Amino acid sequence: MTSKKSTGKLEIDVQKLRDEGNWKKLIELTEGGKIGINDQLGNFLLGEAKLEQYLEEHMPYDASSDAIAASKTGLSEAKQFLTLSAGIEGSRTTGSMDAQLLLAKLHFACGEYNEALQFLSEAGLDQLTEKPLPVRSLKIIAESFAVQALALEKIPVGTSFGKTPESKEQQLLKSMETAGDIGLLYLQEQDKLQGMLLETALLRAPLIHIKAQKWSEAIARYRTVLRAMESSATQTLRLTFARQLAEVLLRKMCQGNYWAVSSAKGPSSHWKSKYYTGSSLFSPRDVNEEVFLLLLLSEAMAVRDAVLNQSPEFRDLRKASMRNATVVYDLLIVCCIQHGQTAMLCESLERALKFSFEDAHIWSQFSYSLIAAGKFNKAVLVLKEVARLCPSNPLPCLMAAKVCLEHLNLIDDGFNLATEAVRRAVKQDSNISSRACLIRGVACFIKWRQSRIQPLKQNWMTECLKSLRESADHDPHDHLVHFYLALTHSFCRQVTQALTEVRMALRLRGEHLPSLLLLSLLLSTSAASPSSQISSSSAANGDDEEESHVNQCQGALSLAEATLEEYPNNFDLLYIKTLLEERCFGGEVALGTAKHMLALWKQLYEDSSSGGPVASESNPNNVSHSYSNYDTRSLAMSAISAQHISNDANERESSIYAQSVAAARAEHALSDVTSSMCSSLPKPGPAWHVQLKIWLLTGELYVRLGKCEEALACAQEAALLSPASHHVMYLRGLIHESKNEFAEAKTYFKNATSLSPFHIPSLQHLGLCVHYLGSHRLAEKTLRETVRLDPVAENSWYNLGKVLEAMGDYDLAARSYSTALEVQKSSPVAPFSAVPLCFE
Repeated sequence: MTSKKSTGKLEIDVQKLRDEGNWKKLIELTEGGKIGINDQLGNFLLGEAKLEQYLEEHMPYDASSDAIAASKTGLSEAKQFLTLSAGIEGSRTTGSMDAQLLLAKLHFACGEYNEALQFLSEAGLDQLTEKPLPVRSLKIIAESFAVQALALEKIPVGTSFGKTPESKEQQLLKSMETAGDIGLLYLQEQDKLQGMLLETALLRAPLIHIKAQKWSEAIARYRTVLRAMESSATQTLRLTFARQLAEVLLRKMCQGNYWAVSSAKGPSSHWKSKYYTGSSLFSPRDVNEEVFLLLLLSEAMAVRDAVLNQSPEFRDLRKASMRNATVVYDLLIVCCIQHGQTAMLCESLERALKFSFEDAHIWSQFSYSLIAAGKFNKAVLVLKEVARLCPSNPLPCLMAAKVCLEHLNLIDDGFNLATEAVRRAVKQDSNISSRACLIRGVACFIKWRQSRIQPLKQNWMTECLKSLRESADHDPHDHLVHFYLALTHSFCRQVTQALTEVRMALRLRGEHLPSLLLLSLLLSTSAASPSSQISSSSAANGDDEEESHVNQCQGALSLAEATLEEYPNNFDLLYIKTLLEERCFGGEVALGTAKHMLALWKQLYEDSSSGGPVASESNPNNVSHSYSNYDTRSLAMSAISAQHISNDANERESSIYAQSVAAARAEHALSDVTSSMCSSLPKPGPAWHVQLKIWLLTGELYVRLGKCEEALACAQEAALLSPASHHVMYLRGLIHESKNEFAEAKTYFKNATSLSPFHIPSLQHLGLCVHYLGSHRLAEKTLRETVRLDPVAENSWYNLGKVLEAMGDYDLAARSYSTALEVQKSSPVAPFSAVPLCFE
């Protein structure tokens, strides 16, 4: 006879086996008669154990006919035992009620949803009162509510358990949320996730709200689960909930309808999970804070759960963890880019690389985030790795080429990458092929501008036109293709062809600013004048030709003014407008626009930042004000520099040749060193280039007006910004030249050419000063070198003619003058290099 003490121990052992889910051991003890139990309890334990053991090995939610048939066969023995346990008339013991609940679960696994609901109804599931229960009982009840909800989803409307859509939906939601609440409590108590019903109940409740367009209820449900105390069993679920809530908030929540997370404790309940409480808990104040918090938590959990082992047996786990992480990072990218948090995004994606071995998607996203953060060198390296991972995809090569050309001045790398992109894009979409050919054409264009050797220049020009025409063949509606064709023809002084292409570009995209700038410059040339193209007799009359050219410049000015209505803060456009006004109305009118540029610079770059003193007032009578108290923080607003000049036109003009690129870098480095030695000087940056150009332009206008003192004041202001600039040396040389101080002018022009050996304007005036000082042969040599470097610079030919005339070589002088006149017809009011290269 079994003693009460041993019976109590056996009950404890049985309960422990049930709580732990050790069904094999429980079956062995029960079938072997090793525990003294009555028939009803024995049948229940055997039925429960066989049911749970089967469902642990098979998916209970596969609704296919084969799976249902297999479940019916595999669960027949469990059904027999549970039916015997639940079938005693009038019995309302816990065992028989649990048997009915388990029978409902069994019928659900067999696809018999009405029978499952019938057993739940007979067990009185909806009438249960909350009370403390053992861990196993908590799980049975939680799964029973989940079965009720899932079965209601399966049955059609109009049956006894789903009479109307409203009642069915209401009952379904209530059952699913109750299952989730009790399931959370069970997981906190047991700290072990067993079976898929509880996981499904937790995940499906908010999704049902979303399906019904009840966004507030879905958000509240997500928050309820996330506020519950964490256990190891809920860690993976919390990642899914945090990610899904962040996505819902991004899609459906705005600041106006946001409500904060409530930290108040709900009513006490035996079937409610435990929540975090305390005064030190962080509560988001707006939707952005909550989204960032959720995504950063999701990222931390994704990194924690990442599988680093590269062994084949962990392949499926690696794929699953990568899928979770990828979704989180994609959402984080959207959120960070919207709010300009590119640095944080780069850090997050860099952390992801440790478990993203050869995952092209993460590497691609990392490269794009680096570009957004301005880390271009690193972005190119990452894009090259992406190109290696995706040997047939042209986009990584195309992006890397674009970055090399647009930001790094790595022309050879850009050309090679663009060529590879063209090769890969042969079998791709025509738009991709078009853009690949376009980027390659831009690289060839820059190489042509940099080359000194004439045969090499011709080869690059041929390649440039070939690539651009191939791009146009692939996509004739791409405005950038026509813009670059127009720019190429402009540099070749083929004005008619350039006008045709730029007008086509503007027909395709009328607001394209670089095309509008280029059209303004083309209209400022004599070659664009209709009268010069219609009749040669009118060209014989100098007054008529000059009047026609002035009218043409006024048309260019009207276009510039109309464009300024759309882009009022664009300094490239204001620069061209100033020179057009000088040509049409004289220097005094142009000077007014230059002073407006100074005032605009102050408004955009200084007044909008720290409010420190501006370097110099834009008042026309106060241009010589010192920069001694310059606030370097005023240059922090580089974000708007995309609309403005990042490199002044003279810098672009001097960058025709490769050596001048190195000279420009050396000049920039010298300016950096000088600025660092004197804390009162501004640091170089985009705003610094803008202001430097304005002072240089204003100084040149004063020189041409004969106001040397004002011009010298502008040169001093420019020197404070860039003491080692060849442009400043050039302006000082112009001032001395206008005062007939040719020796001093020569010194400054030589200094300018020492800093930038191929700065054409400095070479032009250096040759002229040497000529005025009596060294005609040296002047001729200097000017012939200038002509060789840039054959379409009319001032070079004109100055060469003056020198040759002084030397008595009248035939060559006449030819030089004639060439200067011919070149002047296609010369714009500002160099075509004043039009910035663009990639959008």
